[in-house]
Amino acid sequence: MQGNMWSAIAQDIKDMNVQNFPRLLAVAEIGWASKSKKDYAEFCRRLDANLPRLDSMGIDYYHTGGYIAGSWKSDDIKEEYSTLTFDVTKKIYDNGRAQAGFFFLEGKNFLEIDAVQLLQDGRVIDEDGHHALADKFRGTNKIKPFITISP
Repeated sequence: MQGNMWSAIAQDIKDMNVQNFPRLLAVAEIGWASKSKKDYAEFCRRLDANLPRLDSMGIDYYHTGGYIAGSWKSDDIKEEYSTLTFDVTKKIYDNGRAQAGFFFLEGKNFLEIDAVQLLQDGRVIDEDGHHALADKFRGTNKIKPFITISP
C-alpha cells in the first residue's frame, strides 16, 4: 500500500498538507481495514470526528471550497481605492508565510487588488504590492489573484 505525493506543484508544507490530508487517512483506512470492514459512510463519520485532531496539530487539510478567511459584498467595492480587512490569524502556518487567493464567486462587482499587507498588532510586517484581479475569468494568462506574504 502506498500513497504517492507529486511535489512538483506544492510550494511548501501547507500546500503538501492540503494535498495529503485527509487523503493519507483514507490510504491508512484502505491499507489497514480488511475488505469486509470497509464502509465508506463509517469512514466519513470517523474522519469528521478526527478533523479537530488535525486542527489541534496545526495540520492544514483539504476543505471543499478552501479556507475562506473573508468575503466582500457589492457595497464593499468602490470606484476609488478602499481597504478591505480580513483576519487571517488562524490561517498563518509553520513558517509564518501566508498565501492569499482572491476569488470572485458571484455578484456584479469584481475586485481589483493593488496591494495586500500582513499586519501584526496593527503594524505592517509584510506587503505584496503586485496588481491582481479577482474576476470571473479563470484563464491561465491572466493577472494572478494570489498574494504571498512572509513576516
